Amino acid sequence: MLQKIPRFHLWTSRGCALVGLGCLIVGIVGDAMNVVPGLEPTHWFIMAAGGFVAGCWHVLIGLAEAIKE
Repeated sequence: MLQKIPRFHLWTSRGCALVGLGCLIVGIVGDAMNVVPGLEPTHWFIMAAGGFVAGCWHVLIGLAEAIKE
């Protein structure tokens, strides 16, 4: 009943998680140095949260497709 999760969704979730991690690191470093690296540190944290949520969303979509097949 449950098939393997499609690789596209796993790679996409991994990419979103890496983008979120990168944004988180830039936000922490920018806040620690009191420097504005393009955006305010708060905006980097919001983008990091969005990346992590998008990664979780792709895993859930992949699971739904695996259950459906």
